[in-house]
Amino acid sequence: MICEYIEGDTFCELNIGIGHQLSKIHGLNKGPLRNAVKVNTCSINKVKILLIQFDKSNKMGTIGVAESEKITSAFEYATQKKIPVIAVVASGGIRVNEGTLALMQMAKMTAAVKQHSAKGLLYISVVTNPTLGGASASFVSLADIIIAEKYAVYGFSGRRIIEDTTHEQLPDDFQTAEYAKRHGMVDIVADKSEIKQIISKLLRLHEQ
Repeated sequence: MICEYIEGDTFCELNIGIGHQLSKIHGLNKGPLRNAVKVNTCSINKVKILLIQFDKSNKMGTIGVAESEKITSAFEYATQKKIPVIAVVASGGIRVNEGTLALMQMAKMTAAVKQHSAKGLLYISVVTNPTLGGASASFVSLADIIIAEKYAVYGFSGRRIIEDTTHEQLPDDFQTAEYAKRHGMVDIVADKSEIKQIISKLLRLHEQ
């Protein structure tokens, strides 16, 4: 989706983070060594940004040790280069089969975001369908501005788990982008076709 916003030949993928080395050391990744997160530098309306994208075809975009290291390194790079970050997220949350080691990375990602923010740099997260669990509970919700695609599922725990635990019937639109907007968890809900213009405007305002 976000590739539509990138100008000409400005797209450049960054090879940052530890890849899957740590996952291999701990025996956590026994499949193909493919990271669910891609990091690029590019320009939107001549403003250089760092772009984080999720590949939900890879284990539903879940965040393991390698993915969290890449996200952390991305924010550290953006802080060093003093450029905004845009994260386009589609994730099922923390990769549970990597256990506590993966869960611990939530704090590491959060710290990297806060360091970026402390320098007065802009961070926009774009919530696509779905964005759940440890993704929503860590770096996604810390953005200066959270934009959600219409009807995207956004939340922490699943609807069925919450209903079984609380013994309460949840609203039909629970954990949708629209529900999150009404309850102050999202700043903007927009159609996918509108997001390019919104991001461009926000970047221009921040540059002024």
